Amino acid sequence: MCTRNPSPPPDLSDELQHADTIGDTAYSKRWLFSLLMDLLKLIKSNSDKSEPIEELDADLEERLCCLWDLTVNHDVLPYLEEFNLVSILSEVLNCERFPRLLEICVGILANMAYSTSACQKMSDDETFINRILALFYSRDTPTLTEVCRYVTFLFVDAHSWRSLVQTVLASDEHSVAWLTTIRFQSDFVDNLLFILKNSKNGHLLIAAVRLLDGITRGDDSLAEVWCGSDLLDAILVAQHQMKWLHGNEVEIIHRLLYTFSSNVTGVCALTKRVPLLPMVRNFQLARP
Repeated sequence: MCTRNPSPPPDLSDELQHADTIGDTAYSKRWLFSLLMDLLKLIKSNSDKSEPIEELDADLEERLCCLWDLTVNHDVLPYLEEFNLVSILSEVLNCERFPRLLEICVGILANMAYSTSACQKMSDDETFINRILALFYSRDTPTLTEVCRYVTFLFVDAHSWRSLVQTVLASDEHSVAWLTTIRFQSDFVDNLLFILKNSKNGHLLIAAVRLLDGITRGDDSLAEVWCGSDLLDAILVAQHQMKWLHGNEVEIIHRLLYTFSSNVTGVCALTKRVPLLPMVRNFQLARP
């Protein structure tokens, strides 16, 4: 009589099949590990900032975009934490050679900020905060749009903001560290003014306005300093470019102008722009 090994338990194959998957997705942990290894190799071999800007490898870009899409599903975020994505992507923020890589990675970080633990890790890391804020010196429109989207989340209520866009200033606990760093970076608001005055990209402009709205509503001291004639002039220039504004976008402009009317510096700036006063007054009267 022939002998053979005993048959495996009937459910073993299903367990093994799902052991390597990331949540309920079609992606495997092995796939993500391979992607992160390739990403780290790219960063290590391109650490020289003096090298010219290049296009990102098409295959790597496609896989990174898959990860970006994956992080849109907030139920998947807990499964990604074991891969230490925040620390790895933080290293990417220094890689200026590939603007598309920066855009994608900041977009991934913005999505990951919906995870409380990931957001806390970002906000506890001073180096990470400085690297993110340094990206406002970039002149790459897609990267700037994603950075604005990312930082805005930190200052805006997460639930109401999801219907608009953005992700990290979602609670006082997370926003304090960012606001503290921003206060000591005088160039930060100058970079936002540059965007408002010079960009012709509507998505970037509204992202910058949303960011300013989130910060000034969340910190009265910064609102008092920033809400002057320079910012008001920049908003008017940006508003002229954003002729397509409607709905929520118009409301954000109004909210920012209302912030001007709530502090001395802002009121002085508004009184110098008489045509604006009826619009601001009507908005105030319409408030509950």
